[in-house]
Amino acid sequence: MKIFQKEETDYIEKWMGDLISNEDMTPETKNRFKIITSYYGLKMRQLAESAKLTKIEVIAKFNILVKEQNKELKEVLPAEQFDSFSTFYDKLSWSVNKRLNQL
Repeated sequence: MKIFQKEETDYIEKWMGDLISNEDMTPETKNRFKIITSYYGLKMRQLAESAKLTKIEVIAKFNILVKEQNKELKEVLPAEQFDSFSTFYDKLSWSVNKRLNQL
């Protein structure tokens, strides 16, 4: 199941790259951010590719992964950077949920 077009995926990846390059993150924080978002991004993509899950299961599991990712990132990022990430990711999550519901 395809949720985003290539241009949208490129925009998301660019935004994530800009967040870590524009913010004053320590190298360790940048590394942890990349590890966490890559891990959860992979898990989210695997959900979309699973032929065994129903749409409702994909939505529920996606929302759980978002909460788990946010919990881990909140422990790693300074408050201002987490707020910036969280604001963007809330919009992204809303869009994913809407698109999944329309499938």
